[in-house]
Order: sequence, then C-alpha cells, then structure tokens
Amino acid sequence: MIIGQVILAYLVVALSVGPIGHQLISWGAPDLALVIIWLAVWFEGEDAGFRWAVIFGLMMDAISFLPFGTYTALYLLLVLLLLVLRNRYLTELGPIQALAALAGVAILEGLLFGLIVRGWDWPSIGLALLIELAVGTASYLIITSRFHFFQRWTGRLLTR
Repeated sequence: MIIGQVILAYLVVALSVGPIGHQLISWGAPDLALVIIWLAVWFEGEDAGFRWAVIFGLMMDAISFLPFGTYTALYLLLVLLLLVLRNRYLTELGPIQALAALAGVAILEGLLFGLIVRGWDWPSIGLALLIELAVGTASYLIITSRFHFFQRWTGRLLTR
C-alpha cells in the first residue's frame, strides 16, 4: 500500500513541478498534493492524512529550493488544521463542509508559503484556489458517488 502511495505521490509531484506544472506556475499552479491530502483526511482519517503529508512533504523537500523539511512541516500543519476543522467544527461531513475545509487550508497554505518566500502573488493564489476547489469538487463527487460514502455517513451521523 505504501509503495502504491509513493508511486502516486511521485506522479503528482512530477505533474506539479514537471513541464506542465512549470507552465502553470506563471499563472497560478494548484497544489494537487494538498487536494490529495485533504481527500485522505476527509475520507480515510488522520493516519492516512499524516502518511500522505509526510510522503508529499519529503518528495517536495527533495526537489525544493527551500530548507529541507519546510514542505513536510507545512503539510503536517495543514493536516492538523484539517483534523481540527473536521472533528470540531464541520462534524456533518457534507460536501459544503468539505469544500469549506479545503478552501480554508488552501488559503492558509498560500499565505504561509508567501510568508516563507517573502512575497505574495494574490492573483496566483486566487487562481490556484479556484483550480484546487474545482479539482476537489470533482474528486469529492466522484468518490462519494462511486463508493456510496453519503449512505455510510448518514448512518453514522444518526447514531451520534
């Protein structure tokens, strides 16, 4: 299972920073790793979220110009924020709550990354946020309709 996750993470990182991602950076590249981390936290729980955060963080740290550990720390912080949002404030686990959590962590990631590199490009952050929300919405709808997560959550919520 870990090997499959590492291979998927490698493909996502290659897509994000490879030739396609390099062309997207000039006008706001979405962080696909963040979307996958969000999906893992939202659907699988905290263990999967931390595992994905470490895998993506180490891969991005290996190719980044930032000090080693920056991406890993950033992704782990975002997982902690997602867990707080999911478990304390957004307990219904519906699509609006899920996308609100994604929007919140995407904005925070853009702000923190801008703080780290000492510069914010507001149009790029906004465009990346819109693309991440579009990818997140499509992923959320595909996963929930394919695996019938709505039925399982409804049953769980009624027993609380």
